[in-house]
Amino acid sequence: MGLDIDRLERGSYSLMPLVYRRLSDAGVEEPHLPRLKGIYRHTWSKNQVLLENLRVVTEKLREGGVDVLIVGGAARLPYYGEVGERTVSDFELLVREVDLERALRAVGWNGGPVPDRVARARSAVRVGGQEHRAFGLYWRFLPEFPAAGDDDIWRAAGQTALEGIEGLALDPADELLATCTGGARTALWANVQWVADAVVIIRSGRLDWERLERTARVRRATLRMREALGYVGDLLQAPVPEEVLRALVAVPATPRDRVAHKISGSGGKAFGELPGTLARYIRSGEGVLALPRFLRDTWNVDRSWQLPVAVARKGVKTIVARRSKRP
Repeated sequence: MGLDIDRLERGSYSLMPLVYRRLSDAGVEEPHLPRLKGIYRHTWSKNQVLLENLRVVTEKLREGGVDVLIVGGAARLPYYGEVGERTVSDFELLVREVDLERALRAVGWNGGPVPDRVARARSAVRVGGQEHRAFGLYWRFLPEFPAAGDDDIWRAAGQTALEGIEGLALDPADELLATCTGGARTALWANVQWVADAVVIIRSGRLDWERLERTARVRRATLRMREALGYVGDLLQAPVPEEVLRALVAVPATPRDRVAHKISGSGGKAFGELPGTLARYIRSGEGVLALPRFLRDTWNVDRSWQLPVAVARKGVKTIVARRSKRP
């Protein structure tokens, strides 16, 4: 059965620019190569526009006196050979929680102050402005795996390698942690981009494996990390040290962590973000009676009776998103 690019699911389609570059570099004769080349060029053009928008936003934040960490897909572009090799549909930025209101003002947020209860329960808002495209603004690193604070993440960060953009980038070990924990779970569509990201980060040769192991342990993310690293090591022969895998396996997991791990690994296609939200609640250590309040704060509703309406709305958004086949 031949490859039908037009029928690829969203997760696989995003890898086509990288497939083109690898086939082209290897000199492989492939009838789909002209089509793949077109996808690559389109991706390169879209990424250039996205990076210009990213530059505008980071300048606004810097002018507002706010430090910014570039995270997500755009932050992983420097690990690839060329800007066109990775599909980036959006960009995401991380600021310190204490800088949240100042950051929102700097980028032209018109949604009003974020209530303290919402800021504590959530980790990001969607920001759009007249001078730039919409993007995700985060104030907490790895919200599904919370820690006492993100100071260590900020201390280890360095200047981004994205040309012409002023901002910070995660330490490679933290980038790999974010890649694996964010990707190795169920989602609305098959997510394979994280596998390519993990491999190029590992092969960059700049990883502090001890830091990765330590941070995964502090964040209680060892269950997902050992599965994700084992997967890329077995499937693509990524050079993951055996001693790192053994160390992650040796870390005891609490019953809560095991339940949260199981929930976040199932149901994403049918229930969207709900499994991840419930997993985060379980890891928080709060009792069952606190769940309605947690959901109210997370979804920014005032009364518990409004929760079914919020769930219905999210269900509709999930159905609409599942119909989208490409980034």
